[in-house]
Amino acid sequence: MPRPRRATEFAGIGCVVQGVGVLVAVAGLMVGGGVFVVAEHVNTSEIMLAALIVGGVLFLLGSSQAVSWVCPNCRNRLTSRKVRMCPVCRTPFMPGVATRVRPRSEGDPNGHPHDRQHGD
Repeated sequence: MPRPRRATEFAGIGCVVQGVGVLVAVAGLMVGGGVFVVAEHVNTSEIMLAALIVGGVLFLLGSSQAVSWVCPNCRNRLTSRKVRMCPVCRTPFMPGVATRVRPRSEGDPNGHPHDRQHGD
């Protein structure tokens, strides 16, 4: 029996959230470094620290949103890794640890790399 596979996507909402997190952190560093002028009564080190924390949280949140679980048979997105059967192709899943998705190669429809070594 197959297991649900973990897939990551490069472009999507997770990437956007990560980008906003990086921008917030960089803006905080620029305020703390004196690049942006703020009012005299504002403590720039507190703004820098808060921006780094918020930026880090947004970056980690975006990373978690970029991970999804897919059926190894039909590549349908699953709701979680604990799903026992694919809702599209009805493939039952083995309970336990999920596996990572391998990119599909040109010649193999199952996506498994060819095991050729040294021109055999």
